[in-house]
Amino acid sequence: MDYTVQIERLDAHGRDAGAAGTDATSTMRTARLDGAADAMPGSMSGAASRALHNRFESAAGTLSEALDSYVGATRAAVEGYRQQEDRASAAINQFFGG
Repeated sequence: MDYTVQIERLDAHGRDAGAAGTDATSTMRTARLDGAADAMPGSMSGAASRALHNRFESAAGTLSEALDSYVGATRAAVEGYRQQEDRASAAINQFFGG
């Protein structure tokens, strides 16, 4: 299977994913799902909202870490492809004297 890597598109995708990850992480860190605990202290709804918020906070952390990892891997791939292109270009120039 032959394919061509569009390095600049991959780089743009990585930047977009990074921006989305930053936005999502910021939003998730400021979201509070335990407001019922303050509104109805001692109620079952309050306890449930705290538990929900704790699960949400844990999932948000996992998602944030996954996005960071994905963006890092995308950046590394872009850099690897660019280095490969640079080596190929240098080899062609050296072979043809140019």
